[in-house]
Amino acid sequence: MKNKRIFLILSLILFCSSFLNAFEIKENEICEALENTSPFYLSWKLDAPLVTLSASSCVAGLLMQKFYPLPEYTDLNLSLSDVNALDAFFARSYSSGLDTVGTLLCAANLAVFPAAVFGTEFLRDNFPLKEFFPLLTMYAEGWMFSWGIKNILKVSVHRVRPYMYFDVWDMDALENHDFEFSWPSGHTTSAFYGATFLTYAFSVYYPESSWRIPVMVTSYGVAVATGIMRMASGNHFFTDVLTGAALGSICGFIVPFMHHVLPKKENVEFSFAPGGMNVHFVL
Repeated sequence: MKNKRIFLILSLILFCSSFLNAFEIKENEICEALENTSPFYLSWKLDAPLVTLSASSCVAGLLMQKFYPLPEYTDLNLSLSDVNALDAFFARSYSSGLDTVGTLLCAANLAVFPAAVFGTEFLRDNFPLKEFFPLLTMYAEGWMFSWGIKNILKVSVHRVRPYMYFDVWDMDALENHDFEFSWPSGHTTSAFYGATFLTYAFSVYYPESSWRIPVMVTSYGVAVATGIMRMASGNHFFTDVLTGAALGSICGFIVPFMHHVLPKKENVEFSFAPGGMNVHFVL
């Protein structure tokens, strides 16, 4: 049975590849990395510290969740009158169904959509295999930063989720302290990270492509829908989603930008310290 499934999957891939290759690639659609060197640059001087810092942020977030003293649940007797008017307006009770929809949308933007876009171009022979390594390296660096910073903020602030102000809660969250990890929205952070990274990378690889706008609109549309579902499901306030969108967008832009633009500048110097990374512009 397993061998049959593998055979069917391979057959489907080959069919899709032959189908896609039947369409001639227009000149403005050709990947930059096919005609020139890779537009993104990896180096030990830049990437070793980036991987170290991003991985450290993830570890720090996990350790804080495990050892940071978090308030236990009690009968909080919360009132939306204590919340700012904007957040109170969007607050909702818990919905398991909408929670699941938000998670699926987040997964689509974080993994499925980027894989589908570059995977399709690869099957069309319009994306070199060698480019997957720098692409995945940058993606992992940026995502670890966004994930780690998000966790550190959640544990440091431990803001109670909106559904705690209503009668319907996520009961599992009371046991694992997730009920007090409202700010910022992790799903929205990841969704906007995926949208921003994909938009930036696709625009660099295919600067003249007519698909740049559809890719951007679709990815950011899914990211916005993710944020809406996180509020509608009662998991987050509006400001949680707004902060998550900003955090994800910054991480999704800054990491590929550093690998694309800055290495070309001869007057840019990188230095790393225990407290973070410095970029010096030499005039």
